[in-house]
Amino acid sequence: MKLPTIPGIETFWRLKGCSVDGKEQVFTNEDATVTEATDQSCSWKFSTGMEVRLWQDDSGFHLAFSNCPDEVKIREMQFPVWHLNSPDLRLLMPKSTGFLTGPIENWAEKAELSCSFSSYQMAACFGTDRNILVMLPDEEHYLKNIKVRRAEDHVEAAVTFFVPQKENVAACTIPYPVILEEFTGGWFEAAERYRRFAWNTKEYRKAKERINPLRNTAMWFWNRGGADEVGDPVIRFAKESGLPVALDWYWWHHNPYDTDYPYYWPPREGEAVFTEKIAELKQHGIFTQVYTNGMTWDMDNPGWSNGGEQSAIALENGDILNVPFNRYNHHRLAFMCGESEPFQKEMFVQAAKIHQAGVDGLYLDMCGCVSNFYPCWNSRHTHAPGGGTYHHQGFAQYIAKISERNPGLSLSTEDCSEEYLDLFDSMIVLCHSWERLTDGLWTTFRGDFVPVFQAIYHGTTALFGSYSVPDGIPPWDNGWPAEDRWQENEEQEWEKLYPDQFYLELSLNIINGMQPSVHCLRNRHWTDPRFREIMDYLLSAAKFYADHLDWLFDGTMITPGKLSVPQTTVRFMTRSIYTTQKDFKSHERQLPAILHSVWRDPEGNDALFLANYTANEQTFEFEGIRGTLPPRSLKCIRLDSGKR
Repeated sequence: MKLPTIPGIETFWRLKGCSVDGKEQVFTNEDATVTEATDQSCSWKFSTGMEVRLWQDDSGFHLAFSNCPDEVKIREMQFPVWHLNSPDLRLLMPKSTGFLTGPIENWAEKAELSCSFSSYQMAACFGTDRNILVMLPDEEHYLKNIKVRRAEDHVEAAVTFFVPQKENVAACTIPYPVILEEFTGGWFEAAERYRRFAWNTKEYRKAKERINPLRNTAMWFWNRGGADEVGDPVIRFAKESGLPVALDWYWWHHNPYDTDYPYYWPPREGEAVFTEKIAELKQHGIFTQVYTNGMTWDMDNPGWSNGGEQSAIALENGDILNVPFNRYNHHRLAFMCGESEPFQKEMFVQAAKIHQAGVDGLYLDMCGCVSNFYPCWNSRHTHAPGGGTYHHQGFAQYIAKISERNPGLSLSTEDCSEEYLDLFDSMIVLCHSWERLTDGLWTTFRGDFVPVFQAIYHGTTALFGSYSVPDGIPPWDNGWPAEDRWQENEEQEWEKLYPDQFYLELSLNIINGMQPSVHCLRNRHWTDPRFREIMDYLLSAAKFYADHLDWLFDGTMITPGKLSVPQTTVRFMTRSIYTTQKDFKSHERQLPAILHSVWRDPEGNDALFLANYTANEQTFEFEGIRGTLPPRSLKCIRLDSGKR
């Protein structure tokens, strides 16, 4: 049978498993004998008696194995597996809003990246003339991922389905079709094709039917710290702008960041201070949500003995999956399984206390991006080990119960999440600040984030988020050791050394269909004349977004076309909350001086959106439209929809 191909790419399948003594076993079509071959199907047989069949019908391709001997356990079914040999090939990965790599010839040695299909269930390979799209229309959200790695003489990309390890698994069929299509165009055309599946899912339909309480939000503030430090600068912004704004409040809880989860209550300044500040924020019309981690339990907290091990994801060797995110105390945060009743019960208690305090929303960290990433082998659980749908089902039920038990409480999570689209009113997305957070993806893959998720799902949930700190100084948790904090005399006027970074990140929010956001706004940014230009831009950006909600929240992204603009050099600083002075980095990139996107409102009206994030006036041309854009400015140009 014939598979879609483009020059420089070889497509095949692979099964991976282990023998009874634990040795890895790998089976590919190259190691088997073909027993049947037609235009629509092909079958192979191994010397062990195991058979593999690949066939195609109207829904797509299907892969199955049967007659697997008892001494072999198949853990993974991989299809498609691509070997990429042409140096100019690029990959679109389902990471955050969408990650488009640079040409594989520019990748770093041993480059490697694994992504779940939480954001969307699609990936693509781009060639010089033709491209291949892989779509996995799986409404049950089975555990699966895509992994790319650079080998010595090629790059491999493998889509993996994790096989549920029921007793004596002698046969298995991937329970969803694998659609492989050739197409022309770029990442946007790939997103358009994926819409055929995405817009018919139950999550999408439910999300489109609801009235999102955050639709009118003109600016988000991601602030961390005490009540006055966090709330007062936001209250001033609400007064000066006269617009609806939202606050995502971190470090309100009694414990240091990334420590002692899932125990958050009482607030670190006491219940009275906390509830009074929430009430004050409400009086000014500010929507406030507070931080919790929706899927980790601190193994080094005494409460771990109350059901932590029973709730956690266990690796095949029995170890608990954990990460010590806090670089100071190294507390191990264990990842929870979808089947985690003790953990969920504790989170229900925490959510109720937060809701009773008058908080508008609850942020559940990590659920959106990693809750359906790792196979679980915990012997205390009732689900089959390995693959399956237990993570998605368990977390979806848990999230829904928090809503049901706390009427009116808005829920939010981390990163783009197709599978929980109907359960979260908002999602924080930080990939537009990835140069500030880490330059690893840039130095490894020479790629960039593109708004694939927005092209598919815009308007179903409120996307916000940015690490854009006005003065370049990340927040500091007072629960951390004081000697590790950057001293005041070590700080510089970062906004002058990296003059375009803040404006670029904020502009990307708006151009890519997100609600504008800023991180760590403080009173000093209002009072120090040094930040007057930044604060003026924040106010103007909020007003611009509010004036164009018909496109920027309610609209649909359409083909961006080509904008002709000059290139400019942008300097980036890399500094997050845990960055030490010795880890501080800088780098430069050549980027278009004006960002753009095109949107269609519900009435069918098209508009071009432009953002000049630089300090200089810039010229542009778009489909016969020529003009100039003042420095640090945003613009909307109505288009003749009939001609597009």
